[in-house]
Amino acid sequence: MNFFASKLRNKSPAELVRLLRDNTIKLEAGYAANNNMEASEEISKSLSAMKSILNGEAGDQDSLGGITQLANEVYSQDVLKLLILNMPKFDFEAKKDASQIFNLLLRRQIGHRSPTVDYVGRNKELIYLVLRGYENEDVALNTGTILKELLRYENLARILLYSDEFYLFLDYIEKTSFGTSCDAFANMKECLTRHKPMVAQYLDQHYDRFFTAYKGLILSPNYVTKRQSLKLLGEILLDRANYGIMTRYIASTENLQIIMNTLRDKSRNIQFEAFHVFKVFVANPNKPPAIANILRKNKDKLLAYLREFHKDREDELFNDEKAYLINQSESAGLLSAECTNSDERDSFVLQLRLCDHAPLLSYFSGSHISPFGAIAIPVAFPKHSHNDTSRPFPGSGHLYISFYCYLALSDSTSVHRILATQTRTPKRDHVRVQPPSFPERSG
Repeated sequence: MNFFASKLRNKSPAELVRLLRDNTIKLEAGYAANNNMEASEEISKSLSAMKSILNGEAGDQDSLGGITQLANEVYSQDVLKLLILNMPKFDFEAKKDASQIFNLLLRRQIGHRSPTVDYVGRNKELIYLVLRGYENEDVALNTGTILKELLRYENLARILLYSDEFYLFLDYIEKTSFGTSCDAFANMKECLTRHKPMVAQYLDQHYDRFFTAYKGLILSPNYVTKRQSLKLLGEILLDRANYGIMTRYIASTENLQIIMNTLRDKSRNIQFEAFHVFKVFVANPNKPPAIANILRKNKDKLLAYLREFHKDREDELFNDEKAYLINQSESAGLLSAECTNSDERDSFVLQLRLCDHAPLLSYFSGSHISPFGAIAIPVAFPKHSHNDTSRPFPGSGHLYISFYCYLALSDSTSVHRILATQTRTPKRDHVRVQPPSFPERSG
């Protein structure tokens, strides 16, 4: 038990909370310097004693009963709001104790209930006050630790994400000191990645607003902001919960141009993060014509760039992915997935399953299957191909697919891919797929 806690050990939890509240109001009102100093000392003592109770260190207090009494008094006296508003006036240790008390109360559970989480949910302005702590460098990191704890709870993260205040993160990332900016970015990332189904729903409903605002971070002149933003963008796009968001993002020519320009950044680290976004555009099997045209027009430059891109990097997965993009660029992989004349294309349709998604992808003869599948199942097969030996399929009617498959159910940095249809005898790395039979076409 610390010194301040022992000095106030005869105070009940309710008395401690009232003492804290009264002295905080005095400090807020701005009395004479001597009175302020006395109030500040009493605040520090009260906070220290309250922290001891919440940690179960109050020796002569019934631990569980004391915590319950203290928490109820905090709620009834609206003390959490007072702490956040007046934290800049506290001394160094009192600031730390105040943030720890807030977090200890948030973690408190009664059965399956979290009373403080419920209280904050009913008083949502507390979340916004904590976020605005980034506007004061003296308390930014203290309120940042509280915000991180708040974001662990989906209902509280939802309140912040769906509010206009969420976009204050962008200002705090761009316009504050290095330490504050990094902390703000870490909490924005926490808000966007912890509760994935909820975030996916938000991004789907507010796609234009979010990515228009986020573009400012990607184009930031600040090295750290730009690099972190590109890395987070890659994580968002490659997360399986955000499949619909990814398809919308990589269908935009503006987004492609931004990422292609970022590939030319003077920083190798920023180039590397941009590469992990760019690969999704190239690997997309259903490229809109505008995207395919941009890639096709820049094909020679892209190939020359990719062949020299980070040649000295000793990263097997990266080198495999780079080789795949080069292969896609050299082959028909840059063709648009929309057929302008399907009769001229020797193609069949494969259903490729990626986690929860089963998109139908067009496969063009001589090209590569896209990197979004784990298992390839023929669902349509041109009738004449079964017995036509000029076609790239065995005469027996079996299709042999040689592939490398990086199946990353949780690792969003990996690219799932199935490579290179072959006609040779299957080996260990081949999968034999029996094509289905189809009725005769009339006419």
